[in-house]
Amino acid sequence: MSYYIFKIITTGILVLVISEVAKVNSKIGGLITALPITTLLVVIWLYIEGVSDIKIISYIKNTLYFIIPTLPLFLIFPIITEKMGSLIGLILSILLLTILIYAYDFFLKKLIS
Repeated sequence: MSYYIFKIITTGILVLVISEVAKVNSKIGGLITALPITTLLVVIWLYIEGVSDIKIISYIKNTLYFIIPTLPLFLIFPIITEKMGSLIGLILSILLLTILIYAYDFFLKKLIS
């Protein structure tokens, strides 16, 4: 149980630090966010927990596959937010992101199968 608490606290601190840095300097906050820190943390947690290399490799490949449909969020969110405000921008961006992920997953399954 203490291991899970450690994971939660470590991950929470990471998000806290990034959000605080972004308040002071959005460019550095964006740079830190763009780094694959979360992905590397997950790989470390999986490795420590004894997950097989095959599953870790699969996780990394799936992370790569799903980067593509998430990229439009970073283009659409600023445009919508500028015109309609942050809350509407966030809601519409999440809706678009959801649609793109499902569509991408559908086409990816068709290509791989």
